[in-house]
Amino acid sequence: MKSEIQKLKAELESAHAALRASEIRYSEKDKELKENRTALLFMLEDLERARKNIETAHHEWMDALDVISDPIFLHDKNYRILRCNLAYQVLAGLPLVKIIGTAYQEVFPISNPPCTCCRLNEREASTSNIVVGDSIYRSRAFIIRNSEGEYVNSLHVLEDITKNKSDEDSRRCQEAHEILTLSSPEIGTWEWDVGTGEFRCNQRWAEIRGFDLLDIEPDVSSWEKGIHPDDYNELQAKLADYFRRYSPLFQAEFRVQSKLGKWVWVLCRGVIVQRGIHGEPLRIVGTEMDITNRKQVEAKFLRQNSPSGT
Repeated sequence: MKSEIQKLKAELESAHAALRASEIRYSEKDKELKENRTALLFMLEDLERARKNIETAHHEWMDALDVISDPIFLHDKNYRILRCNLAYQVLAGLPLVKIIGTAYQEVFPISNPPCTCCRLNEREASTSNIVVGDSIYRSRAFIIRNSEGEYVNSLHVLEDITKNKSDEDSRRCQEAHEILTLSSPEIGTWEWDVGTGEFRCNQRWAEIRGFDLLDIEPDVSSWEKGIHPDDYNELQAKLADYFRRYSPLFQAEFRVQSKLGKWVWVLCRGVIVQRGIHGEPLRIVGTEMDITNRKQVEAKFLRQNSPSGT
């Protein structure tokens, strides 16, 4: 009986020790869980602060972009817009939700295929001019790469250079007039808009043909219709060569018919002062000078020195 009691006592003590050990382990685990929970809460707080900082930085970045008057957009390798500023939304005439995720060539500038400057994505930066209606935009594209040098995105900045281009063309036109005429009252001046056919000239240009300036229609046909038939084809060939950049200056001598029906020899010079984005001539300015007397002297000289003397 005594031995059984001792045995039972030993078992109780063993169980008590085991229970105590379990309580210690559970206490340690609980402490560890509490510490982990506290650490996790701190991590979540840090993540939330980081998220808010990123969100704040994003809003500040977008706010900064929205202040910029030039339209800006970011696209991926499939040309889908990822970000854009307010100026771009206004230019496209669409809200942000309809722009994000859409290929930019379907938004602005509308083109097929996409602009050359972003199709050449092996270049870190490129520039091209884009004509949209009556406006001209200079598109500057910048490549964004990851740490391995792989292509990630392209950033485009669109600058409206219409007024600058117009001012530059006007300045070049004025300079060309001054260089060609050298302020001589004997020289007629003309200006030709190749695209529209509009033609303008000064009083002297009209006088060479025996007309008043008010008699001249503001169309290039006013220049073409009086040209001598024998000179017309050669004149057109010289003009075509100049358009194709085969010669630095357009220059030709030909006959034009005056108001009284007489043929007047003129020396015509011209220079392109504006070309399109593909190099095509858009506007030309030039001069004309009456060289009839010189031609008559040359003809007389040739007659006198010909074998027949006629």
